[in-house]
Amino acid sequence: MPVRFGISDSSEHGQRIVLTVTGELDSGAVSELIDQLDRAATGGTRVVLDLSGAHASLNGTAAGLAARARRIARQDGGLTVIVRDPSLRAAFEQAGLGASVRDDQRRMVRAPAA
Repeated sequence: MPVRFGISDSSEHGQRIVLTVTGELDSGAVSELIDQLDRAATGGTRVVLDLSGAHASLNGTAAGLAARARRIARQDGGLTVIVRDPSLRAAFEQAGLGASVRDDQRRMVRAPAA
């Protein structure tokens, strides 16, 4: 199943980008996703990586994605990851991103109340 990317700005102030990924995350898809993450994480933009419709085909691909996500999380804007697949969740937690991982996209995609 191919990976489809959807990028949308869901913030009232234009400070958040949501990357929605569905399908199987194989090594080629992870490489493409990392490129998308790099483009999204510029200028202090908060990135929401919605992997709720994705699954990893290999643990190594999940670990590679999580390692790159860790670097993005340390940037000005930060990163939130929405994930339901147990192997993806474990990879992000092992990369030290447990506090950034959520399983409910509705709370993370809405703009925070002022």
